[in-house]
Amino acid sequence: MFSRIPAHAEGLYDPRYEHDACGVAMVARLDNEPRHEVIVMALEALDNLEHRGAEGADVRTGDGAGILVQLPHAFFRSVVDFELPSPGRYGVGMCFLPHDRAVRAKLEDMIERNVRVEGQRVLGWRDVPVDEGHVGDTANASRPEVRQLFIEAGPGFEHDRDALADALVEAVNDPEERRRRGRNARAAAIDRYAWPALAERVAAVYESALHRA
Repeated sequence: MFSRIPAHAEGLYDPRYEHDACGVAMVARLDNEPRHEVIVMALEALDNLEHRGAEGADVRTGDGAGILVQLPHAFFRSVVDFELPSPGRYGVGMCFLPHDRAVRAKLEDMIERNVRVEGQRVLGWRDVPVDEGHVGDTANASRPEVRQLFIEAGPGFEHDRDALADALVEAVNDPEERRRRGRNARAAAIDRYAWPALAERVAAVYESALHRA
């Protein structure tokens, strides 16, 4: 890529002041009690920012926006077909995967092995429902298969949330593990999946190229 931005200070321009332009807003309860009303207000805030989003010829595809929420334990418990531990003893990862079932199965197997290498236990996967009626053609052309992976804290991690958080990150980002698998990772098309979020305290409603409904 070519850039017209000077590499050094020039005139009134100084590269020291370069920074990301994305903004972050927060909606919270001071009593720290989880309430659905917080989600409703967060979605209303996103809706009110429509004028800040970019749109092309496909008016149903925008530049994307998302929210980060406290792990909704009661909701997850109601939508999965396996038992969940108490909050703080498991994590949830949002994973973008290819639509090809064979390739996806290889990737999921590799991911689960990584989790076990880090001493944690795979509880199961959940398919994230998609209403294609609200997905623009442009966004749909590159839309991944979105699945959530539930991971239980392994021995020695049950009562240490910080250690569990570190282990979850290592399970998907450990460079030594990737190098060790090398050819297998390439054969499984490792470059065709991504982790927007993986944590034991929060869950991401992922930022996407979707327009508000």
